[in-house]
Amino acid sequence: MRSNTLDKAKNRQIVELTPKYLYAGEKLLFQKAQRENFGDEFQCIKKGEPMPKKSKLRNMCVELDQDDVMRATGRLDRHQSLDAESIVFKCQWCRVYRRKPTTPQQGELPTERLKAHEPPFNCSAIDYFGPMIITVGRRTEKRWGVLITCLTTRAVHLEIAAGLTPSSAILVLRRFMARRGRPTVMYSDNATNFTMADKELREAASEVEKYATAKRIVWKFIPPGASHMGGAWECMIRTIKSSLYAVLKERKPREETLHTLLLEVEHIINSRPLTPVEPDLNKEALTPNHFLIGRSCGVSPIGLFKATDADSHTWKTAQRLADEFWHRWSMEYLPNLLLRKTFTAGHQEPKVGDSVLIADKTMPRGLWPRGRVVKAIPGRDNKVRVVEIQTKLGILKRPTSRLVVLT
Repeated sequence: MRSNTLDKAKNRQIVELTPKYLYAGEKLLFQKAQRENFGDEFQCIKKGEPMPKKSKLRNMCVELDQDDVMRATGRLDRHQSLDAESIVFKCQWCRVYRRKPTTPQQGELPTERLKAHEPPFNCSAIDYFGPMIITVGRRTEKRWGVLITCLTTRAVHLEIAAGLTPSSAILVLRRFMARRGRPTVMYSDNATNFTMADKELREAASEVEKYATAKRIVWKFIPPGASHMGGAWECMIRTIKSSLYAVLKERKPREETLHTLLLEVEHIINSRPLTPVEPDLNKEALTPNHFLIGRSCGVSPIGLFKATDADSHTWKTAQRLADEFWHRWSMEYLPNLLLRKTFTAGHQEPKVGDSVLIADKTMPRGLWPRGRVVKAIPGRDNKVRVVEIQTKLGILKRPTSRLVVLT
């Protein structure tokens, strides 16, 4: 530095200052500023005398550090540090208004989704979407779409329901079974969700369930507010609705046109690949249509049989093709189901006796109902994702992802 001040500008050396010299320079600047502005105060502190009465530092506790830099110390310097996080954690108000619902680890898939060599739609799920407006003569009417999806092959079946009455729902099931066969297991939203919280429709769900029992169909409901547990059909609903609304927009087609459109959408969805598309053009991706009609969209049927072929050979060839589809399903599609794409981290499971807040997006947070856990329902992996809660309205079954644990 000294040589640079004495040398000419062209001979000066530019050197990057290290943090050590930067801190030293900063300390010198502090000392110079304090001596110029608080020289008398510095001498008083140095001698141990009280501050001048007119000094701005009189009401502050000022001390000299090891570098003779004046520092103001507070009243809490010698107090133990406050753990704000622990205080917020214990605050009941903060728990009610700030704590987020728990996020349980994604559960294991139902066994119905892993059954190979079963007929399509043997294990299915059903859900309604709509309403859609159609033109009947000079008036308009409402129609609801009904989605039934195979949990194993991921094929879809679409129907139109004239209403949300018990008879309409039963007619939908009858049409479905006439074309696809009788399922053994049927999943759906909980009765209150499945029927959109309408009293008449809750009765419809009860009557439909009785009809299913008579047909030896095991009907399983997911808990209320647990739409993520019905992701297998909710994602299909979203795809179908976006496609239909993009085509229809504000149009009000006739029922025949709507029916044709739904069948076209059904065929397109059943032609989607279940596995990544192979670079080899001779090997097409596996689709739900392979299990329904033996081929995908726009491709000639696999295995052309001649009239001279023996019946036994024809039967064996058809069986071999079916086994080939299921083998590809087991080797290419099934491993993709092993990955947990959401809710990968675990959480602290609610225990019996915990006070909880039930999250409800339809009302302000301050009005969310409270309750106490009376029963924990573990899954196949012994992790609790559904509990029963005692509230002033009675015992409710809710997923843990909708609960805010207060205690």
